[in-house]
Amino acid sequence: MIPTARRPLLALAAALLAGCPIPQPVPGVGNIDAGVFPPLIVTDTAQPTETVVFYPSIGCPDGGPVFTIQADVVDSNPDDTVQGRWFVDYDPSNSTTREPRPPAFQFFPVPPDQTRATASYVFAPDALGAVWPTWPVHVVELVVSNGFAPTTPDGGLPNKSPLQGYQTQTFRWVFQPSDGGSCGP
Repeated sequence: MIPTARRPLLALAAALLAGCPIPQPVPGVGNIDAGVFPPLIVTDTAQPTETVVFYPSIGCPDGGPVFTIQADVVDSNPDDTVQGRWFVDYDPSNSTTREPRPPAFQFFPVPPDQTRATASYVFAPDALGAVWPTWPVHVVELVVSNGFAPTTPDGGLPNKSPLQGYQTQTFRWVFQPSDGGSCGP
């Protein structure tokens, strides 16, 4: 028999134990195809950091301005295959500009147990065929995902749409031509 003085303590302990929640599974945990944790572009590492004002080719040595663009990409799952796609002046209705630029379908080689890699692209505005003074503003984009869709769903963006349950992230660099611009680093 339990002494009378201990009965309230036992009742309190029983009530506390009854209210103790049982851990519940988190949706997507353990499912490698859930696309729960997409890769992310670390915006603080993006180079160049602001709009690039570039000089026309006639004022640059070695055939024109050349810029190296880069940013770190992180993914919390070191087993993911992270893919990055580069686009210049992307237009979903234009079959040329909606195709990724070389290095097309670049895979970030993330060694085991590491979750960060650097994506880089060399951009040469002269290679686009425009002639000064008619050079347009250019937009270079890096799009990353661990699951790109092989086909574009209705209303989607060709080569940018993710698989169902996955996500993409995009970072853009703007290049503005000007007589007072740079030829590159």
